Parts: sequence; C-alpha cells; structure tokens
Amino acid sequence: MSRVLKNLKKKYGLFYRLVEKEDAEFIVELRTIDKLARFLHPTSKDVSHEIEWIEKYKDREKAGTDYYYIFKNEKKEKIGVSRLYDIHEEDFTVGSWIFSPSATFGFSILGDIIAREIGFSDLGKQKCLFDVRKGNINVINYHKRYNPTKIGEDELNYYYEINQETFDKGKRIYLHLLNKKEEG
Repeated sequence: MSRVLKNLKKKYGLFYRLVEKEDAEFIVELRTIDKLARFLHPTSKDVSHEIEWIEKYKDREKAGTDYYYIFKNEKKEKIGVSRLYDIHEEDFTVGSWIFSPSATFGFSILGDIIAREIGFSDLGKQKCLFDVRKGNINVINYHKRYNPTKIGEDELNYYYEINQETFDKGKRIYLHLLNKKEEG
C-alpha cells in the first residue's frame, strides 16, 4: 500500500500525495470554477468549510475508507484532485475527480488512471465503482473506453462498475494515446 502513504510519489509525469488542510484553498478554487462545477456537488466558497471537511476526511483516511489525492505537475504546482471512497472488502468508488483547465492535456486522465491503480493494485480491490452526471458527455465518452457495466441510474447520474481486466485494457489504450509507458 505504498501509494496510500503521505509521501509525494511520481508516476506518468505527475506527482501526487494525500490531501492536507493546506490544500483547502486550492480545492475550493478548483471546485468553484463555473465550467467545472456544473457537474459536481455544490461546494461552499468558504475555505474554512473545506478545512473542516478535510479534518473529518482525515479520520476516514486513518480508517482506510477514504483516500483523497492531490496531483501536481513537474513544477510541483497543484493541478487536480481525485478520491477513493466507500472502500469495502471487494470494491471502491472513485470520484471527486477534477483537474484545472490549465493542466497539461492528458494529466486528468493520468490522474484518474493513478487513482484506479491505487484501488486495484495497492488496495487489492476487485471492482471500481463510479458515477457520471448525465449531462457530462465528455466524461461519459472517456469512460466508454473502459467498457464499464452500467449498474443503475437516477435523475442526475449513471452508475457504473469496472473490474481490473477491463480497467487494464482501457488504461493501455489511454497510455498509448498519451505516449506513456505502463509503470509498475
């Protein structure tokens, strides 16, 4: 479970580590960009609320049920986040996936790949669950390369699952398109 630790790691040209309270301002800025926020749960612009949320999250991190990652570019500038949550014996949910519009093309995809690799490889889970807002066509199209199984829907979202085999096939397609080699 080496990637679950606090230390800054690097993979596919991205640095990543677990979120800390000092990341609250960046997260609020990112989650309140109008273009990005329309497909997210509403977020308060009050940074103190995000700090409180992170403090509560840290308890879930300690319990092993939630891991929230911040991603940085080569200059060590914060560019995005992703989260593994609702972690159970056989599955995990990936979400809270959002990257800055200024991030290098493909970094959001690589961040998502890293998060899912953590769930499958480091945590040893068999299924990855995720939801996508119905109007978020770009993200729906992105996920199609993983050949997910649709397991439900409601007024706002489609709900999907993938296993490691389908993830690995989709991951190879994206790594090839982004000119990246698989890393262990």
